[in-house]
Amino acid sequence: VYRVGEVVFRPGPRAVIDSVTYPAHPSHPAAAAATRGPRPRRFLGWARFPYDRVSRVGDRWEVWIGDLRYGNNPMGSWAAVRIEIAGAVLGSR
Repeated sequence: VYRVGEVVFRPGPRAVIDSVTYPAHPSHPAAAAATRGPRPRRFLGWARFPYDRVSRVGDRWEVWIGDLRYGNNPMGSWAAVRIEIAGAVLGSR
């Protein structure tokens, strides 16, 4: 998993680590399926801290793959790709 934080230098240097964790990619079967296309493969070749957000939308899965270096909300970020996976590809998961 990934955890994010910041280094605070005043009054003295210390690291402040957020308690939220982000599963390392892929965290879900739909995310694994989403990595098979050329566009996500190019993105993953560039990303250093890839993570995903997966949601069920009707009969399909919506997968966002982002790079945690550029924020923790991949939706609408320039550092992310969105992939749709047909629900039938994964069965009833």
